[in-house]
Amino acid sequence: MRWKSLALAAGFAAVAALPRPAAAVDLALVLLNDVSKSMDDGEYALVKDGYRAAFSDPEVIAALLGNTGGIAVTYVEFSGRDEIQRVLDWQ
Repeated sequence: MRWKSLALAAGFAAVAALPRPAAAVDLALVLLNDVSKSMDDGEYALVKDGYRAAFSDPEVIAALLGNTGGIAVTYVEFSGRDEIQRVLDWQ
């Protein structure tokens, strides 16, 4: 359980270090995925499939399109405190 807490702390540190979206938005959403050895291939796929399912859900799409203040999304993978990679830049 301790390693999960450490991984979560590393994730929050990763988010804090990210550059902000170029334009002001109502919501800046960081999709964060642990790619360390604590996650097996099935768990990694489960997280990515969950993100895909969420962003293809009609209710989520309607909520995103209905937000007139703007939404920015970025996808980040991490495997340790200093091992952080932004895979998808702000969209």
